[in-house]
Amino acid sequence: MGVSTQDLMKEKYILNKSFNDLNTKIQAIEKELGTMRNNLNALNGAIQIVDKMIAQDENFDKNTGKLVTDPNGTLPADGNLSKEKIDNDNVKKVQKQLEITSSEKTLLNEAEKWKKISTVF
Repeated sequence: MGVSTQDLMKEKYILNKSFNDLNTKIQAIEKELGTMRNNLNALNGAIQIVDKMIAQDENFDKNTGKLVTDPNGTLPADGNLSKEKIDNDNVKKVQKQLEITSSEKTLLNEAEKWKKISTVF
């Protein structure tokens, strides 16, 4: 016959190794995806808390030192935050604090390089 058992065994070994390597990469990416989703949920929660704090700040009566509430005890601005009332200077300060530094950019670039390298193998 044209193909020996030894050649088939070598091919099977190569295929099994490729299968296992790819399976390991998929598991790593799934784990990373889970972490990213958890971070996304945490950020969403933080945004909700900040929205609530903005609503409380907008409804704070400096004369009495208390929050102005509706008769049913809820804040009138809940869910209806006016964009005009947000101080643009404060927004710019927060955006500057959240900017990625050059060292973080380098790390992100390194991660992209490794992703590209791993797809080659």
